[in-house]
Amino acid sequence: MLTFLIILLIFLYFKIARVYYKQESKSTAIYIQHAIVAISAFLVFAYAFSHFAWYNVLIMSVISFIIAGLAITAVQVGIFIDGKPLFGIGSIFKYIYLLTALIVISTAILLL
Repeated sequence: MLTFLIILLIFLYFKIARVYYKQESKSTAIYIQHAIVAISAFLVFAYAFSHFAWYNVLIMSVISFIIAGLAITAVQVGIFIDGKPLFGIGSIFKYIYLLTALIVISTAILLL
C-alpha cells in the first residue's frame, strides 16, 4: 500500500513541478530536486513492478495520475471565500521541498 501512496505523491510532485516551471523562475536547486525525485520514482516503479502484477501497477498509476491532475487543477481554479482564495498555488510552492523530503524518506523506508 505504501508503494501506491508513494506513486501518488510522485505524480502529485511532478504536476506541481510542471506548474512551478511555468510560473516561477528556474534555479539549479530545483533541477537537482527534480533529479532526486526522478531517481526515487525510478526506484519505486522498479520495486512495484518486481513485487506486484504489472496490471496493478498500471491501473494504480493511471488512477494516481488522474487524482494528481484533478487536485492541481482544483487548486489552480480555486475555492474562493469572500473573494479571497482559500488555498492558492503559491502556498503549494512553499511545500514542494517538504513533499520532496516525504517522497525520498518514504522511498528509503520502502526499499529497506
